[in-house]
Amino acid sequence: MPGTISVAPFSAAWVFVFTITLVWSGINPKDLFTWILEVTPATHYADYTIATS
Repeated sequence: MPGTISVAPFSAAWVFVFTITLVWSGINPKDLFTWILEVTPATHYADYTIATS
């Protein structure tokens, strides 16, 4: 069907793990600016991966 997104269960599990880890690492980081610099490439890569899959 056009306009629907089909995600394999294994892929959904990885997105869940990525999101939980991202939230966990963002809770009270020692240096917020450094955390943002470290997380930005991972989030951009995840967006790219999801968009092209």
